[in-house]
Amino acid sequence: MARRLTGSFEARPMAAINLTPLIPVLLAVFAVVAVVAARPTAAVNLAIEPGSVPAPPVPGRTPVPVPFVSIGADGLYTVEGQAVSPGEAPGRLRALAVARGYDTVMIRADGDVPYAKIMDMVQAIHAVGLKAQFINEDLH
Repeated sequence: MARRLTGSFEARPMAAINLTPLIPVLLAVFAVVAVVAARPTAAVNLAIEPGSVPAPPVPGRTPVPVPFVSIGADGLYTVEGQAVSPGEAPGRLRALAVARGYDTVMIRADGDVPYAKIMDMVQAIHAVGLKAQFINEDLH
């Protein structure tokens, strides 16, 4: 009897599972697991320096504007509408920024102002310990 069982097993081919149709299913399951696992579960920590962002507006109180300097095409420098010399502008901006609690001032310039003139003002602002940001609008 042992001979008959042995002979009958050798004559038949070995059955195997075809895994080819399962590959797209496994890839889809992997993609879903990867997306779910990549979701942030904790709060995102943003390192923002104190004083670099003004406090949110309080209802019934007017927000304090950020000091700004304008450079006109005619070479005229103005700090919040008052004409100043290029050497006087950084000091006046620093006084306004400190009084208002900012460490940043805004710069805007006419489209015809040479870039070197704008960068000279940025360097002068950095020299007095302030940060400079640009206002993207045309002078009127």
